[in-house]
Amino acid sequence: METIRPDPSPDALRRAETAGSRGEKLRAAAEGFEELFLQKMLQAARAGGPGDDLLGSSAVTRTRSMLDTELARSGAGAARLGLAEAIYRQMAPSAGIAEDET
Repeated sequence: METIRPDPSPDALRRAETAGSRGEKLRAAAEGFEELFLQKMLQAARAGGPGDDLLGSSAVTRTRSMLDTELARSGAGAARLGLAEAIYRQMAPSAGIAEDET
C-alpha cells in the first residue's frame, strides 16, 4: 500500500504564504487540499489501468506523474467540484472566521 504524502504545488504554497487574513489562509489551504485530492484521484485512476505500455520506463512514469500534478493544479480551480468551498465552510467557524469574511 502506497503512503500518501502531501506534496502541495508551488502555487498552493505561494497562495498560503501571501494570504493576509485568516479567511484567505483557510481558503488557500482548502484549495490546496482540493488540488491534492484531485492529484491522488488521478494517480489512483492510472494505477487501475491496464498496466505498463510496451515502451514503459521510469521516465514515462515520471512524466505521467508530472502530467497528473499539472492536471490537478489546473482542474482544481476549473472543475468547480466544490470541495474547497465545502472545506472552507466546515472549518471557518472552528477557525474563528465570521460569516461576513467568507
